[in-house]
Amino acid sequence: MPKKHLVLDPESGFIAARDGAPDNAFPVALTSPLVFAGIVKVHCAEGTSSADLAGPARTFDIRLGRAALFRDTRSAVQQLQELYAKDGTGYIAVGGSPKLVKWLLKQRGFSVVTVNASGVALDKSATGEFTAYLGRKLDKLGAPARYVVMDFADTGASLIKLKADIQALRPSAEVRAVAIGTSPEFNASKNADNKARIDTVLAGIPDLQKALHEQSLKLYVLGRNKVKNDYATWSTERSKALAGAPESGSGIKATTLHAHYQAQKTALPPLIDLPEVDVKFEDLFDEASDSEYESGSASGSDGDDFF
Repeated sequence: MPKKHLVLDPESGFIAARDGAPDNAFPVALTSPLVFAGIVKVHCAEGTSSADLAGPARTFDIRLGRAALFRDTRSAVQQLQELYAKDGTGYIAVGGSPKLVKWLLKQRGFSVVTVNASGVALDKSATGEFTAYLGRKLDKLGAPARYVVMDFADTGASLIKLKADIQALRPSAEVRAVAIGTSPEFNASKNADNKARIDTVLAGIPDLQKALHEQSLKLYVLGRNKVKNDYATWSTERSKALAGAPESGSGIKATTLHAHYQAQKTALPPLIDLPEVDVKFEDLFDEASDSEYESGSASGSDGDDFF
């Protein structure tokens, strides 16, 4: 008997793992290429069709495939919650790197805005248009006693510079810079001065940090909402331009980075804070079927003999 089986739970609408073999309450067995490549059957209530399974199958695929990223995002947000109370704190996410963290913070009721600027460096100065734009973003947060600016830290320069810009606009407020993951360069001895100026470095988020360092979060998972707008030449006109085509090297081939981002913005936020799907592929087969599958002796291309 298998350790677990999959069911389409009629109450939640999600595919869930349940212990042991399926019972008569779920007489319809369907497959989807998004659920373990169509090898594993999902047991459903009477009258369920393949069309009914399509949405839950996409959700299952996201929850399973992004489990490590979601786990690290929850860890990052938990650390922020413990450091900075919800009341009296406004968060500023810099660009696309903190998107998953931003979405979960907002889902939990925190006040968060995104500021889009690239090429922020200590030896550069903001344009007047950027300063006005930053002021409008801060206005959306109300008048909190504390601002927390967050970004992935390569050298930490963007955090240091934007923290100073925010402090100049809100001189009476507390402003903190938080690194959501760091690069090897950040931790190099030559970067010690910058590192010392970052208030908080979130720890224990290896998968999220790796995705940010390698830019795979942008190129393969989330896409990009807007084109780059350089800090030193920032303009309102350019800020309105959306990405019109995939960037060079992007793994997102079927759509633009912007369109892909919009789809992920709809799909991912409700799923980040859900419990992880507690199932392994091998748990879904009994010993005989599992042995046949591994040896390649089982027949039937649709996996009928496997479950």
